[in-house]
Amino acid sequence: NITNIIPNISASAINISGALNVTEVNILTGSKEINLRVDSNAGDLQFKRGGAESASINILVGEGHTINNITSSAILSGKDHTLSQSVDATIVGGQNNKIEGAGDSQIGGGSSNIIKLIPAIENNMFNYIGGGQNNEITGSTVDRSFIGGGAGNSIYNTVGGVNDACVIV
Repeated sequence: NITNIIPNISASAINISGALNVTEVNILTGSKEINLRVDSNAGDLQFKRGGAESASINILVGEGHTINNITSSAILSGKDHTLSQSVDATIVGGQNNKIEGAGDSQIGGGSSNIIKLIPAIENNMFNYIGGGQNNEITGSTVDRSFIGGGAGNSIYNTVGGVNDACVIV
């Protein structure tokens, strides 16, 4: 009996016909619950916190990552990345990339690229580093800035100014 092997599993969610076919699994760890669901139409893999439709979850793939106070964010591959004080931030790959204090910002790959903005999120949104090495978008009030790649490129701002839609290709 499968419910004896995996406690708290719903028998209605299991269809065994030559293979185990599960469309939804709730994973409990301590006081946290994660709902993992496969969309039957599109085949999309969906994660939700606590089984609620509106709750978000962070996804981490790879090794050696550091995370702190993030929401709806992801590290999709690579190693030794940092996500901190950010919402809807994504690091796709590479090594030692860092996003801190940014909303809706991404690093595509490369090594040692940084998006570090203070104060966290408030006016620091929609920044992107495509790849390369040692590129950085830093400071305060930096919105919609883009570094395509290369090495050692910098978009920065000090308190009081505004950098909006800066581009380094």
